[in-house]
Amino acid sequence: MTTRRTFERTVLAGFGILAVLLALGMAFSIRRLAAEANDQVAAFRAEELKTPYFLGKPFRYEQVIALVNRALVERVPPHHQPRASGA
Repeated sequence: MTTRRTFERTVLAGFGILAVLLALGMAFSIRRLAAEANDQVAAFRAEELKTPYFLGKPFRYEQVIALVNRALVERVPPHHQPRASGA
């Protein structure tokens, strides 16, 4: 009877650990998916504006400075394309 209780405790502990690991894995995947989706939305908006200057989040301040310097050298403004009505 004692070995059965020990076995049951081991099984319950294993299921508990498995549940925690699965929950952490799902949370990490959702976070990565959200970050990728945000980057894609920003890319679509940049393409809609037809801007050659685009940074996806998260970005470092060095990238911002490099992009601003590039924009100042190239002197190419973004071209806004208005959306069609009803969109």
